Amino acid sequence: MDLRAVSESVYREITPTEEAQLTAAARQVGLEPDALALKLVTEHLLPVTPATPEDPTLVLFAQWDANDAQMTSEDIAEAQRDYDAFTQRMNAERARAGARILYP
Repeated sequence: MDLRAVSESVYREITPTEEAQLTAAARQVGLEPDALALKLVTEHLLPVTPATPEDPTLVLFAQWDANDAQMTSEDIAEAQRDYDAFTQRMNAERARAGARILYP
């Protein structure tokens, strides 16, 4: 986008009254009307990138992906054994309590 074209477009759209107001305001602060117009516009623009923090859930998922990428085949086998033991214990406890089995 050509900012000069935008500037020319703005000046084509400004009324004589608005131009007089801009000129008077610029004179009061010691600026040229173009400089004051630019200052007013830039002071009221939103940031290009939002100032919101990154989603913590996505950060956690990315961390888990990075950790998984570092696992050896032995680490994966151990994690699978841990998961199997966990699901067996959960199912056994739920069966003892008469509850529905979660990991068939």
